[in-house]
Amino acid sequence: MASIEDKITRVMDGVAYPNVARVVSPRATGSDTLLTDGLSGWSIETAMNFITYRTDSAGNVIEGTVRDWIGVANKANSSIINLKLLAGPEDDGSNVGDIVQPCASASYADRLAQALLESLDTDGKLKEGIVETKNIKDKAITPDKVDFASLPMFSATPSKWKILPQNKFTTVEYDKVEYDNTEAYDNKKFQYKVPKDGVYHIDARVAISDTGFFSTHTACVGIFKNDKLVKESTRTRGTDNNLHLPRPSLSVDLLLKENDVIDIRAFCSDQRTYGGNSITSEFSMKFIGLV
Repeated sequence: MASIEDKITRVMDGVAYPNVARVVSPRATGSDTLLTDGLSGWSIETAMNFITYRTDSAGNVIEGTVRDWIGVANKANSSIINLKLLAGPEDDGSNVGDIVQPCASASYADRLAQALLESLDTDGKLKEGIVETKNIKDKAITPDKVDFASLPMFSATPSKWKILPQNKFTTVEYDKVEYDNTEAYDNKKFQYKVPKDGVYHIDARVAISDTGFFSTHTACVGIFKNDKLVKESTRTRGTDNNLHLPRPSLSVDLLLKENDVIDIRAFCSDQRTYGGNSITSEFSMKFIGLV
């Protein structure tokens, strides 16, 4: 594959917007150095594309003077070196006062397209062989390296309604295990003991009250780690009727350590019930990655 180092170039230094400069000293035809009045904002990491042109007394561009160049900025003396003419009329030198304007010229766009096509097909997909197997890290998650069925995950639901004490976070009794591939969930203590370090996605949903409650009260659900509240849902206000039955929920990612203990607790400022069944309540976790 051909090198693309000469095609991908910077267009600014990232600190200041590149200024439009003027030539301050005549340049002879064929010379590869151009002296300007300043190159603020020009990148010095790579060559830059720019155009030069001349204007008349009214400031209009003189036809036939626009040229497309690439060169390297030397901010120390405001010069551009290693000049190379890419497009436009033949080089006839530079006059004092000629405009030097950095821009995404036609040549820049064409060279960038050439660089992209070194790696991409015209449909935007990577060409075959661009990414070599030897460059894939050993930790890369690919079907041939990871047994996805072994990644910790579980789901549990409640089997009945239970009394929810007033103004107290109470552990939700998700006693029916739907699946648990590492046997990390205790359906007697209603806790999940993290089997390995990593980031886990947690979904928690619980029905609070099967008859509704008064608008002077609120309800929510919280995720507890090692007996401390770490996430709390939006508090839902009652509606004085049974047309609105709260189902507060949380869906979050947490960085956890092996043996951390996670449980879900429900809260209501009025004494109500919580739980129900798998239709209304569920607690699930799954390992999603290392950091």
